[in-house]
Amino acid sequence: SSLWLQSVVSNFIQFYLRCAIMSLGMFTGMLGRFASHVELAANTVALVFVLSPALQVIAVHRSKGDALVSVSPFNLISMYANCAMWLIYGLLYPVPPAVPCNAVGLVACCVYLIVCWFYAVRKHEVHGWHLWLADGSWSLSAVTGTTAALVFSGACYVYAAGSPAQAEHVGYLAMVVNVIMYGAPLSAVGRVMADKSSATLPPAQCVLGFLCSSLWLCVGLNNRNVPTIVPNGLGVQLAALQLLLIWWFPRTPAKVADESSPAAEKLASVSTEPTSKAKDKDSNSGTELKQRRGRASSPAPNDVPKAQEKS
Repeated sequence: SSLWLQSVVSNFIQFYLRCAIMSLGMFTGMLGRFASHVELAANTVALVFVLSPALQVIAVHRSKGDALVSVSPFNLISMYANCAMWLIYGLLYPVPPAVPCNAVGLVACCVYLIVCWFYAVRKHEVHGWHLWLADGSWSLSAVTGTTAALVFSGACYVYAAGSPAQAEHVGYLAMVVNVIMYGAPLSAVGRVMADKSSATLPPAQCVLGFLCSSLWLCVGLNNRNVPTIVPNGLGVQLAALQLLLIWWFPRTPAKVADESSPAAEKLASVSTEPTSKAKDKDSNSGTELKQRRGRASSPAPNDVPKAQEKS
């Protein structure tokens, strides 16, 4: 029975893949004479997309590291890995059109990581093994992720330099990393849901990611290129989810506590307690001062009969 079930599942998967490949023929050549214009737009938007985190990094620099909480290390690390994989594939397979955009993106990602790590070390943020995939903290686990990305990209270059076939394997791996990069802003979804705020989601990168995936999906469908269709088809869905979260949750400060929550009430009571004590102390001292003045102005009980005798 298990063999029969396996054969049924295998036949179903083969049938589904055949139908999917046949359906791609419906979109082949759909762009017509606009194909070159769409490809140019896709490359331009991809270049702007890899430069979009510069807005957040500039904010980190201007705030002397205070805005570092709004930058996800997973976001930058995945973008670095994506640019590195595609650049290696473009250089060694070779695919010349993939080189310029990813070369610029690789340099930009290195600058992003250097600036963020500089302020993370300067502000003593690098401590603890937090789950940086979830909370976006620049902790020791993020150090491990950054180091792993650097070592892995170097190993992929050495492997791809062996032959064009091995470079093609790196290209397949770049497809996977590409999908991870498009979904990288969702690494902060836990914080977004907890704080009811989309402040940790970069709106510029999410919008550009949606446009970039959509354009490259059209190019892939037009050319019937499955390696282009698969990652960008998933990228459109992930970017749409990010935009939905940005639309649904307001962009308020990420760590503002709810005023009705017990923690906020406790914080408010603690913050007002010294003030109330000071006010009570001032009122008590004022009352004592009035009593002293009243005693000084009123005659002593023994002096009253003497004043009456003189009169």
